[in-house]
Amino acid sequence: MTYVETQSLKLYHGWNLVSFYVEVSLADIIGSSNNIKEIQSSTQKWRRNYVALFNTLSTIDLQKGYWVYMDLDITGGVISETITLTGARVTGNLSYSLNSGWTLIGVPTDENIPYVNAISSHIIQIVRQTTDNGEYAWFPGDIEPTYDSFEPGYGYFIQC
Repeated sequence: MTYVETQSLKLYHGWNLVSFYVEVSLADIIGSSNNIKEIQSSTQKWRRNYVALFNTLSTIDLQKGYWVYMDLDITGGVISETITLTGARVTGNLSYSLNSGWTLIGVPTDENIPYVNAISSHIIQIVRQTTDNGEYAWFPGDIEPTYDSFEPGYGYFIQC
């Protein structure tokens, strides 16, 4: 059974580390806002008004994280924009192949998943972007972590 759902993403001026939990195309994402100027995965990119030959990103993989660059009129006081995307919702269990070193992942779910549920003795740390454009690193065994779960809409770097 396919579930159609709408995902809202609040994107800030500058770079945003995101993931998607509804099946969308690149055209869906870039069509949701003219303020989206660039999207990058760990190996490919798309840039608005750029030479098509160099725009190597053409499909969205829900298990990957993406950097999305928003160019907002911050001098006019606009610091964020919410985009909405509609598509089929992914269901079922997921498994990832993690590289030695860093892997950029997306977490295609609309529910929080505790980091401790990421079953791998090889995980050294999980890093995510914070809402103030900083970063937060979680380490196995953190006693009082600020963030302790994969959250919908965020992308994550996992170090193994």
